[in-house]
Amino acid sequence: MSSPTSSAFICLNCQGALKLDPSLVNRKHDRESNSRKSPSETEIAESLSGQSRNLLRLICDAEVPSDAPICKECSEALLSGMDSQLKSLEEECVAHLQLIEDLKKQFSDANISAHQQTLYDLQRQDKDMESQLAALLREEKEVDDEIINKRNRLENIQEEEKKLWADFRDNHSEILKTDEEMKSIEAQIRYADAQHSRLAALNALDLCFHIWVDMDTPAIAEINGFRLGRLPDRLVDWTEINAAWGQCVLLLEVLMERMGFKQDTYILVAMGSHSSIKVKKHTGEITICPLHGSGSWNPFGNNNVDSGIVAFLQCLEILQTALRAADPKFEPAYAIRKDRLVQNGMEFSVKMMLNGEERWTKAMKLLLSNLKLAVARVSALRTPS
Repeated sequence: MSSPTSSAFICLNCQGALKLDPSLVNRKHDRESNSRKSPSETEIAESLSGQSRNLLRLICDAEVPSDAPICKECSEALLSGMDSQLKSLEEECVAHLQLIEDLKKQFSDANISAHQQTLYDLQRQDKDMESQLAALLREEKEVDDEIINKRNRLENIQEEEKKLWADFRDNHSEILKTDEEMKSIEAQIRYADAQHSRLAALNALDLCFHIWVDMDTPAIAEINGFRLGRLPDRLVDWTEINAAWGQCVLLLEVLMERMGFKQDTYILVAMGSHSSIKVKKHTGEITICPLHGSGSWNPFGNNNVDSGIVAFLQCLEILQTALRAADPKFEPAYAIRKDRLVQNGMEFSVKMMLNGEERWTKAMKLLLSNLKLAVARVSALRTPS
């Protein structure tokens, strides 16, 4: 270790090397031996770079000169700066004192107690304002919370509104669809009503059993296209006449069923071209009266067919009596007298034997006219009003 006289010191300000008086060094070592070691260059450098104290503080805190070595030039510069700072502080102090004197002169007559009271009032107002501010802040927080709650509620309401609008659109679409279906159904109902009215206006029996009679001409009467009669210039064979009688028997049977009329004397047997009528006598014996013939026309007619024609005329008279009972206003076009039909006081027999072709054909026209009128009356009685 080197001697204390040869130890190197540097200036804290300019970092220049210093030579100390040996007495200062010995004094320093004596104090350090009793207290602490002297700072080395590294420690001084650390003090300059790492510690927060300034140069003046380091010099003031030094107990011996070697604790804060500084060169003569830096010392003189430091003293010069301190003198300038001290002069500036003295001038500032004089200015403050002058200001205080000016304020004392300016406010020499000021009421201190009044100002203190004003200060007190202002402090109290400040506290009141702080209380009001706190209340307003609390109220603002409550309003903010309420706004948040209402926004949440608004969002929920908007979501519910969207769902309701979706349901409304679905329901509206369903209503439109249902309305279209209702219109379609109403159109179908109107069409069905029109069809029903049209069909109700039709006479089903007249369609099924079309009877054509022309009283103004000598034409032979027809039922469903089958002629019932015979003229010298219009020779109708038995096949067509038998078919016509089969249609007449079937029609008369249907009319009696629709009227709900029952009788045991005459039993209609509709079998097309081989139809007949069974007549039950008082003794219980049943006689079959055919309504179909065959063979030659010389002489005119067939006695067996005549019995069937007379029985048919009697059945027609029974039906007319039933219709007159159901509707007193009903009156057949031509009256029936036993085996004859009356037109304008003239009687025409329905029998073929001992009868002329023209008169028998005329009697068939009168018979079919009465039968056609009966068809119209039965249909009218069964049609609802």
